[in-house]
Amino acid sequence: MVRIESTDTVLASVIDYVNGTDREINVTVALSGMLVSGRMVSGHRFMKHVMDKIVIDQPYSSEIKDEENKNLEIYFGALKRKYMDATKYFGEAGFIHLLDAKFHNGSGKDLGRRPAHFWRGDLEQVVGFYFD
Repeated sequence: MVRIESTDTVLASVIDYVNGTDREINVTVALSGMLVSGRMVSGHRFMKHVMDKIVIDQPYSSEIKDEENKNLEIYFGALKRKYMDATKYFGEAGFIHLLDAKFHNGSGKDLGRRPAHFWRGDLEQVVGFYFD
């Protein structure tokens, strides 16, 4: 059997459904002999988190943080807006974004790593998924 799609269109459609909203959906994805579970969130929420981590968590003065926020908006703003206007980009999901991601080996055993507050994965690497 020849596989026509490189990504799972069902999972991609659910990601499109979540993008641009504040929805959260519990999901576990399988990739390369590993399971990652967490709450699926929108791409714009992930991009905001990236921007916040770069600026807010740094020991900058408030003036420098304001300037850095402006600079980051130039770099990440277009990506953030793309995820917010999910209907315009429906069918283009390429990544999945999980909040409080936990990592397990292929048999489901916890890998003992601290949960990642946010995790981003390539949809082409996902070989299966289920909703918790």
